[in-house]
Amino acid sequence: MTTTIVIAWLLCGLGGWAIGRTKGRAGLGAVLGVLLGLIGIAIVAFLPSRRPYAPGSLPWGQAGYGAAPVPPTPQPVPAPSVPAQWASDPSGRHELRWWDGKGWSDFVSDGGVESIDATAGAPGQAGAPGQAGPTA
Repeated sequence: MTTTIVIAWLLCGLGGWAIGRTKGRAGLGAVLGVLLGLIGIAIVAFLPSRRPYAPGSLPWGQAGYGAAPVPPTPQPVPAPSVPAQWASDPSGRHELRWWDGKGWSDFVSDGGVESIDATAGAPGQAGAPGQAGPTA
């Protein structure tokens, strides 16, 4: 009878050690397994791990547990470049309006006839059809 108790006691300690080892707490697992038996093994099974991440796999590049995350350096977003072209008039007053690659000009087209939109502003902006020569 005593031998059975000692073997069960050692197996609980070994079981607690094995479960604790996967969590970085082998010593605590063995102690709880030996002292508390099956209840100690259950406690070790529910303990949080000391190593929540594999070394070098932390998303913010830190090596320690509980370290404050360092946000990544924001990268500048390149502005989409749309080449100079005739496009649908966003104001809706004309069929097409000249996009000079940076902004809308006052040059418009209705039915293939080019003109200047008098309500849009001063004529002759850089990149206008008369200066840049749209061919589309």
